[in-house]
Amino acid sequence: MKHIRTIFLTFLTVVLAVTVSACRKSEDSAAETSTEHAAEDVMNFATILHDAKSLNYESYYYTKNLQKFRQTRKYSFAMFGRQGSILFEPQTYLEKFYREWSDYDESKGDKDKIDEKLLRVTEPYYFWFRLLQYSPSKGTIYVRYKDDRRELGWKTTAEWSKSLEGIYEEKDPEVGHSDAFYKLCEIFADQFTRTEDEQFVFLDFKGNATDNYDVVSAFRSTFLDSGLFESEKDSITSIDLQIHLVLEKMENGEFKLVPNEVNISIDTQYDNKETKTKMSTVDNFQLYISGINQVNEIVAPDPVKQLMTEGK
Repeated sequence: MKHIRTIFLTFLTVVLAVTVSACRKSEDSAAETSTEHAAEDVMNFATILHDAKSLNYESYYYTKNLQKFRQTRKYSFAMFGRQGSILFEPQTYLEKFYREWSDYDESKGDKDKIDEKLLRVTEPYYFWFRLLQYSPSKGTIYVRYKDDRRELGWKTTAEWSKSLEGIYEEKDPEVGHSDAFYKLCEIFADQFTRTEDEQFVFLDFKGNATDNYDVVSAFRSTFLDSGLFESEKDSITSIDLQIHLVLEKMENGEFKLVPNEVNISIDTQYDNKETKTKMSTVDNFQLYISGINQVNEIVAPDPVKQLMTEGK
């Protein structure tokens, strides 16, 4: 009986070993398939937006900069929000535009304010500037400024810059249509992971992008000014990049994966040996997309029509 029991246990051990081995092979195969599909879905995402004719968008992006020189800190923050619709050929858009910013210097008594701002982990609850912007073509933007007390009407950005601090010609909306966004996705496509639920496919990348500075810088400049990022290029010690893409599963006669959301974070560390200054910046870009190729017309507001008629 003891001999039979020994044979039976040996048999179970062999079966278990074979089963575990098969499971591991299956898991490895699934992981490889997931990685392959991830790269394919990333490029599908980038291609759809790059080739889009029109879409609706909401984008929110901010930049935080902390500088340390000996025992003194300087902190600056700027956040932007854009909500609107855009046609790409010819480029036309109408959007709400928001902006908030702040600058603090510890040497001027701002220590508590800096400590408070560094604890903030979410975006602000409000924006100082509330604008409505209409662009009939690249390089031309009409702006309506409105604050809590009054509406100041429509002017071109050039006219506003003469009379209202903070109003200046802004960058075109970054909505994933740029070559820079496509290249960013392409360069890291095979390093994404892929997960999904019943409604969405989630694509994620996280890694060091220091060796791909030019690609990251080109994308960053589509939504933020790159003065510090470019002027301190030789001082950069690391660039930690995170990219989160979401595709929505759509059923309308046929199954499609449609771009839905983008979230990109760029965390950069600097060490300037010449000025003995250490810095860190965090840049975050969020984009929500809908109505791809469904925006057929963007009508200029009546006051803008009048200005265009007058040749302004």
